[in-house]
This record gives sequence, structure tokens and C-alpha cells, in this order.
Amino acid sequence: MMEPLLTDRFGLRTHVAQQSGPVFDLRLAAQAKTGPKLQPHRSTASCEPSPDEGPTFLQALKEQLGPEQRAVRAPVNVIVIDHLDRPTAD
Repeated sequence: MMEPLLTDRFGLRTHVAQQSGPVFDLRLAAQAKTGPKLQPHRSTASCEPSPDEGPTFLQALKEQLGPEQRAVRAPVNVIVIDHLDRPTAD
């Protein structure tokens, strides 16, 4: 819907290219841990982390549900602008 307007008004020409870029890889940390084992948050408890209340959110996520995320590089699609004109006066 916007592409024809941008093409007419600005002479926009683009193409999609694939480049290597940073992405997050989400995998199971342990194959046996796939089910929900979450514990409800006490309404009186503070949301600030403290050493005696247990793991951080990311640690609990990994331990209780199993997924872990890693920053990796992978192919991603990017829009490349080939040509763009200055807009004409109205």
C-alpha cells in the first residue's frame, strides 16, 4: 500500500538482500526440561533481586522451562535502497 506511493513521490527503488547479522538462537538447555514448572509470584514479595530469594529471571527461565538464548550470526533479510529522488514541490 505504501510502496506505490513512495515509488511515485520519491522514485524509490529497492531490493531485498540477505546479509549475515546478529540474531538470538533460542534452544533447550536440557532436553528433559520442556514443561512449565513456574511458581506464582507472592503479591507481598518485592520484585528486586535478592540473594536469599533464588535465581534471577533468566536463570529461572533456563532452569525451570529449559530454553537458553545465545547471540549468534545468521542470514537475515534487509531492504536495500537503490535509488531515491528529492520530493517534488506540491
